[in-house]
Amino acid sequence: MELLLSRQVILKNITALFSNSAISQGITALTLLLTARQLGAPVFGQYAATMALAGILSVGFSLGLDIWLLREGGRVPTQLAESIGSVTLIKFCAGLIWLGIIVLISYTLLRSIFPPLLMVLSAIAIWLDSILMTSLTAFKASLQNIYTLIIESISDLFWLMGTLFLIFRNVDHAETFVLMRIIILLISVLVSIIWVNNLLGFQYSFDTLKRSIRSSPPYAVSEFLALSSMRIDVIIVTIALGTYYVGLYSPAVSIVNAFFLIPASIYMVMLPVISNQFTFDINRAWQTVSRFNIILLLVGIVSAIGLFFGSWFLTPILGESYEQTSEILRIISFILVFKSLSYGMAAILIAIGHQGQRTVVQAIAVLLNIVLNLLVIDTLGINGVAIVYLITELILILGYFGLVQYYKRRLTGNV
Repeated sequence: MELLLSRQVILKNITALFSNSAISQGITALTLLLTARQLGAPVFGQYAATMALAGILSVGFSLGLDIWLLREGGRVPTQLAESIGSVTLIKFCAGLIWLGIIVLISYTLLRSIFPPLLMVLSAIAIWLDSILMTSLTAFKASLQNIYTLIIESISDLFWLMGTLFLIFRNVDHAETFVLMRIIILLISVLVSIIWVNNLLGFQYSFDTLKRSIRSSPPYAVSEFLALSSMRIDVIIVTIALGTYYVGLYSPAVSIVNAFFLIPASIYMVMLPVISNQFTFDINRAWQTVSRFNIILLLVGIVSAIGLFFGSWFLTPILGESYEQTSEILRIISFILVFKSLSYGMAAILIAIGHQGQRTVVQAIAVLLNIVLNLLVIDTLGINGVAIVYLITELILILGYFGLVQYYKRRLTGNV
């Protein structure tokens, strides 16, 4: 079924998600900065490292199915309820098995590097957050993003309030901060599932379950590589330099990653819209893509400039011990330009059914990221790691752009 969407409907959804992203990224950035200040660099380094590792490993149960759900919601809107129920069921059941494995390896293989209890709590938080993202993706796929705005913003606000309460009580254990986050996520998940069930419905069928699992490998690989490109540097710094330097490096990376929510909000509207248009009207789809990419470029430029100049206020907020964090933030702030365009190119590749080819570019970028980090970390330290992050994102957008141009020529018959 073709989605006949007016510009007003699309603009309304972009505005809702953009507002949500602005609120969420602001609250998230502030919450992480307050947490870093309270815990100090060494303990916050442990917090950031365990969260980063759990996030990368979460692909073991999430399988990249949120992006599959977003695409299917645009392509086949009539089967959205079955897709939502099936993805949620897979994440819940596979996630329980995944948590058992995390507990096992945390107390055996990883305990010399990552605190076992903190690692397990981080994994639970990541699991609940992933299930919450599926509910929010359901609203994004159905272009009812006002509900995404309400649920995610309120959840993040309670996260900030919980953090302020722990700071007021002078709590300095990372485990307590993660446990507070788990409680808030659990409540958010329950509320969002009830809301999705009332508005869209939760159903599942074995056919949809099998179809989603069969379709998942390229999405899972892509999600793993995307998470790795954003977080593998934190793991490398942890192993090579220790948690103190992670505590200096991670706040800057966390702030930049929080700003990714802004172009991601446009991407979340863009994907179901162009997935539907590429099914029914290719020429119209390319026109829509051009408009979206202009918006993404402008958002990236404005965000990068704002973050670059805003970095000068980071040291007064965190304290003099975090002065190097401000320098790192200035280095990586212009990643936002590359990342914004990457979202646009990724949406096109997914919409036209070339997710698998996208993963090749991601794999090259992640491999290069690892190799370059290992080469520079001993001599240039965390500043070198920041430069490598910037180079990796540049390579990623160039690879995506090349793929899009190649497939555009094939689709329009200009080969």
